[in-house]
Amino acid sequence: MIKRYSVIFLLSLIFHVSFGNSSIYFNSNCKEIYNNTINLNFELAQQLIERERALSNNSNFALDYLECFNLYIKILVSEDKSTYSLFLQKRDAFLDNIEENLIETDPYYNYYITDVYIQSSFLRFRFNEKIKAAYDVIKANKYLTYNLSNHPNFIYNYKCKGIISFMTGLIPDEYKWVTNIISVNPDIDKGISYLYKFYEQTNNQDFTYLKTEALFLLSNMLAKTNKDFDPNIFKYFKLSIEKGETNPLLFYSYISYLKKYRKNEDILYLSNNLFFDKFAKKFPYLFYYIGVANMNQLDAKKSIFFFEKYLTYKLNNNYTKSTYQKIAWVYLLNNDTANYINSLNKIKRFNYISILEEDKNAEIYLYELSSKKYPNINLLKSRVLFDGGYYTQSLKNIATRQVFESLKNNDEKIEYYYRQAQNYRYLDKTDLAIEYFNLATSNSNNSSNFVVANSYLSMGEIYYKQKLFNQAESNLKKCLKENPNQYKYSIHQKAKYYLKHLTD
Repeated sequence: MIKRYSVIFLLSLIFHVSFGNSSIYFNSNCKEIYNNTINLNFELAQQLIERERALSNNSNFALDYLECFNLYIKILVSEDKSTYSLFLQKRDAFLDNIEENLIETDPYYNYYITDVYIQSSFLRFRFNEKIKAAYDVIKANKYLTYNLSNHPNFIYNYKCKGIISFMTGLIPDEYKWVTNIISVNPDIDKGISYLYKFYEQTNNQDFTYLKTEALFLLSNMLAKTNKDFDPNIFKYFKLSIEKGETNPLLFYSYISYLKKYRKNEDILYLSNNLFFDKFAKKFPYLFYYIGVANMNQLDAKKSIFFFEKYLTYKLNNNYTKSTYQKIAWVYLLNNDTANYINSLNKIKRFNYISILEEDKNAEIYLYELSSKKYPNINLLKSRVLFDGGYYTQSLKNIATRQVFESLKNNDEKIEYYYRQAQNYRYLDKTDLAIEYFNLATSNSNNSSNFVVANSYLSMGEIYYKQKLFNQAESNLKKCLKENPNQYKYSIHQKAKYYLKHLTD
């Protein structure tokens, strides 16, 4: 009897079959729908959903889940508000139907509800409905808890537990009440470990179709942490692309991960891939990232080409202000002040409230333009070279008496020390890095320049890794006292991450 049950349960994992009164089955047609969504073929996926509904006499609830998933991925790419409204309608209808018709003991019953609430939470946060997003996390965790208790080896537990652990670890302080309600210990590291396990499960031939989603989740979560570069993730991506298991979402995930760790040459190599242009037209953020990569290599012609491609194919306003600001930088790096001013002024055309830090930062440069405050070209060149991982070139560009004497104000002086410190840090010259970070902070004079807070954060990270915990704690607390004019949330979030580990 036990053996028979094990076989039935295994089949349910492979085919998403539910037994008793339920009617969820994930057949080959459903897998085709899923793959089209992952490949961003949203219209085709919806057509296949309707066809399969007719074949199943509208009795397969996996199709309702796939419809929500199709809309969810579409919104992640387009951020279209009308599609978001449609998603909420479909979500509510799906939840009503599944709760009315399926048995609660079915692991897929609980998984589908959990995942749809997770999708909803992501989107609500994105559209600034934070209270509703928090309640969706609470609801998702309720159904996940049942599966963890009753079906502990269920593959999707790793995915959902990983996402919820990670999300609660990033919740701003004003929403910490959520973690108390659901009795979850927010833990970014545990979230990452669960997502690694989810990815490992995709090596099973029955679950290989989930590989892109697993890599998308894992790489995007890792990109938001302080963790060191993981060569295994690099290998996973490279192997998938070499095998031809490639699509726009995989490319985006890979490039986002490489960008986080300043692997500029690897990003540029991907832009020469046979499929790049086709994928970027579906997922235009790819054009933006390649524009940034070429800017970091100081290739003015190519960077402007890709930035303009992004502006042509973009599906929403995200990165629009940032793109014009980056184009302005390219002109300034080539001593073209007139086009620097002209490009920044184009930001005025867009009156939307910026969500992304990159767009908010672009507004700061536009504001500074009104007082004729331009970035120091030498410091800017050092910055973009550093962002590309060209540490030796970046350092060589500014570590001269001539550059020091050209500095016009205290903010430039602070950044001068900071840029050298960051390069020394990643050239494994830690003592020099600490020396220059201290020079940056000691000359700050209450400056709101983000490099001051980031200097304290960087010293905290260095001391933490050296196990000099008192020095680490001191610098991390100083970081949190700063009120930087850029990147405040991400800088403070990283400082809190290390402080939490100091007290665990």
